[in-house]
Amino acid sequence: MRRTLAQWAPVRVALESMRRFTRDDADTHAAALAYQLFLSILALSIGGLAILGLVARVVDIEVPEGSEEQWENLTQGGVGLGLAALAGLLWTTSAFGRRASHAFATIFRTGPVSMLRGRLRGLAVALGVIILIGAVPVITGVLATLRSLGILDTPIRVLGLAATVALELGLFLAAYVALTPQGGPRWQAHVPGALLMTVGWQVFKLVGGLVLSYLLERSTLLYGTIGVVVTTLVLMRSATWLFLFGAELSAVLDGRDRDRGVPA
Repeated sequence: MRRTLAQWAPVRVALESMRRFTRDDADTHAAALAYQLFLSILALSIGGLAILGLVARVVDIEVPEGSEEQWENLTQGGVGLGLAALAGLLWTTSAFGRRASHAFATIFRTGPVSMLRGRLRGLAVALGVIILIGAVPVITGVLATLRSLGILDTPIRVLGLAATVALELGLFLAAYVALTPQGGPRWQAHVPGALLMTVGWQVFKLVGGLVLSYLLERSTLLYGTIGVVVTTLVLMRSATWLFLFGAELSAVLDGRDRDRGVPA
């Protein structure tokens, strides 16, 4: 039974991908990517607070009782805080791109990649992420408007979910393609990894949402905050692991295609 299962094509591909993952020491790259991703999100969050502080200068925003002093500091230091967050975001995203390109160079056997090119790739991917993130609220707003008008309520929900998943698939595929150094496979070869990452991302969002909701509802402020941070780090670590495993999967399938005489 075990031998029959190991001979099944999907299992053989998964096992070969795992062997390559271990041989390429991709887990170390995944840990470094998670670290850079955490710093990027931290810088992005600080930038969001800075923007909120600038908006508060022209729009009255009600703040919780007891936080007036912190809010005043935020509104007064919005410009400097925003510039520092922007510099940090550019640095961390470029470092993320360099590390990812280095990992993909190992996975796809393309050779080393220069530091400058890797950082530029990271900035390009970050820009794509910003564009896609900006498109999501627009699509969500249009769908919410149609639902409020009572137009095709159930189909609109399905359409909204499908549009979100399609955007995420496009984002992951673009990230794989953009971060792979020259000499790597064509974009079609990255589709399996992008599909795997998209499915895994839906699972991460579901599990993360359930865990975070539980922590926020049933924990104190201190332990709830600690739990949220730890959960976020675990999800980031799992996501970067799956991101690189998806690249290994694409590399295995691309190699199998070349063995069969199909262009990569």
